[in-house]
Formats: sequence, C-alpha cells, structure tokens
Amino acid sequence: MAIKTRFDQIASNYIQLRDAKAEMEREHEAALAPIKEAMREAEQVMLDHLNQMGVNSLRTPHGTITKAKKTSVTVGDWDIAWNHIHGNQLWHFLEHRVSKAAVEGYINEHGEPPPGLNISSIYTVQFRR
Repeated sequence: MAIKTRFDQIASNYIQLRDAKAEMEREHEAALAPIKEAMREAEQVMLDHLNQMGVNSLRTPHGTITKAKKTSVTVGDWDIAWNHIHGNQLWHFLEHRVSKAAVEGYINEHGEPPPGLNISSIYTVQFRR
C-alpha cells in the first residue's frame, strides 16, 4: 500500500504543479496582451510610414526600423500541384512541404506562381538596436 500511496502523491503533486503552471501562463499572457498590442500598433504605424516614404528601412537614434517581407506557400490542390511538379521534374519543390525558396525562385524565373499553390506575402517591420 505504501508504494501506491507514494505514486498517488507524486501524481497529485504533478497535477497541482501543472495546474499552477497553466494559471501562471494565463496570467502572464494576460499581462503581456496590452504590451503585444501596443507593439503591433507601432509596427503597423511604421509599416505605413515606410510605405508612404517609399523606403525599406529608416535609422533613428534609438535603432533601425526595417521592412521585411514574409512569404507563405501552401498547396491549394495537391493533384494539380503534383502533376505540375512531376511533369516538369521540379523535385526540389518537395520537402515534407512545398519548398518556399524553390517556389519563390520559380516565380522569379517564370513571372507567375506554379499551379495548385496558394502564395501570400505580407510586409512587417523589425526593430533592431
């Protein structure tokens, strides 16, 4: 019986610790929410200014603000995408996902995305010291 009691106690303690950790994480996220929102707003304001100015970066006494492009490539129709990849032997497109770098190279070379893929790009800003 003593062994079972010890395991029960360990399990009980672990669950209490896990619950306490989850509560602290919720509190931490709640405390960070206004800070994250203020940062998102500052990023959007600066992205708008950089776009209006027609520049990709801006130096300030407190740091450099840089506009960065983030691209996402997902497959909209695997059958169409696979037929294109297979038919043109574009094996470098394949990883466990479609290779973003290879698809970007294809778009640069052909002026359009390969069929069957969904391409989206957004611009963000980065603040560096």
